[in-house]
Amino acid sequence: MIAAYLAGTTPPATAFAWTDIFAFVTPVKAGPDDTTLFFTLGGLYIKKIGNTDFLTSNVKADFRFDDNITELQLYYDAFYTEVREKITEKKQSGTFRFDRRVFSRFEGFVYSRSESNEITKILHRNNTGAGIKFDVIRNRYWRLDLSGAPVHQHEHIRDRDPTDQWRWSLRFKSIIVPVRPVSLRYVFFYIPKIDESAVYRYTHDVSLSVAINKYLSLSVGYLHEFNNNPAPGVKNIDETVNAQVSINL
Repeated sequence: MIAAYLAGTTPPATAFAWTDIFAFVTPVKAGPDDTTLFFTLGGLYIKKIGNTDFLTSNVKADFRFDDNITELQLYYDAFYTEVREKITEKKQSGTFRFDRRVFSRFEGFVYSRSESNEITKILHRNNTGAGIKFDVIRNRYWRLDLSGAPVHQHEHIRDRDPTDQWRWSLRFKSIIVPVRPVSLRYVFFYIPKIDESAVYRYTHDVSLSVAINKYLSLSVGYLHEFNNNPAPGVKNIDETVNAQVSINL
């Protein structure tokens, strides 16, 4: 498991070959002495008073059970920024995900994600669905997978009536661990309407994490969100750059 490797609870490889980077290592269920429960709590708070009144904060909480065969994740994050008492960012999201490995490279999953964003006028959006994930590469240095699912979307935008529609949720995910303290993560989501592919949104989510020790890590991230059918007066593109200090338990 990547988290266990970063924390130093998995033994180092006895030898390295470049082919190891592209290998697929068949998952084996974790034993009684392996770490299967992970909890991460992170955040950042900066406030400046004087020539420029400025406040920014973010928080995340991530609980995960992972024994290499079954994975359960509960995730929450929130971002808030104000400049001279004017709110320039206020958004939050929560995710539930359950994965079960069916074959060595295939997993079935169900998930539900809810979010709100005051600046982009999203009062509430929920995507819920079930699908299949395919592991392309899986080893201690690199994990790469593709997944897809039909999802039911309920969305309530300010100044619009609530809508219910079906969409595809297609994901590309890559986690690279070049050396033990460092982890680079990239996730791409493409979410078009099933019956009208010209209406879609996508996200690029990139983060770099450095483990200081078993319990403490630092991370920076960049989130690029595009929606080709935003609320009136809202731009198509929304970008977030963040930094966090995290405690890993």
